[in-house]
Amino acid sequence: MRAYFETAGRDHHADEEEDLFPRLRRLEPGLAPLLARLADEHRALERLWARLAPGLEAEEGRRDADWRAAAAAWCERSEAHVALEDAELLPAARRLLRPGDLEALGRAMAARRGVAYPAG
Repeated sequence: MRAYFETAGRDHHADEEEDLFPRLRRLEPGLAPLLARLADEHRALERLWARLAPGLEAEEGRRDADWRAAAAAWCERSEAHVALEDAELLPAARRLLRPGDLEALGRAMAARRGVAYPAG
């Protein structure tokens, strides 16, 4: 679990904030409030994650009430964040992004992860 948050989760936020959000903002400036809200939610989730990470190594019975509350808050906020992305961000991306945009995003994602972008 820790590896996901310290690699894939971090990369996912960067994919959105460094590549997807700026592209969508240029294509439709009216999305700026939504994109700012999603980026703010990333920061909130990262703060909660920082509270959770140390307790992942502890036995379940040794996790205190603060840790359990942070875990519940992280789950709740994550679900709400994904629901907002599904309801508003993804439909806008489907509507606005063209094949060249998708390729550019894919190349940036591959580079961020240190993998080759598939030829084809």
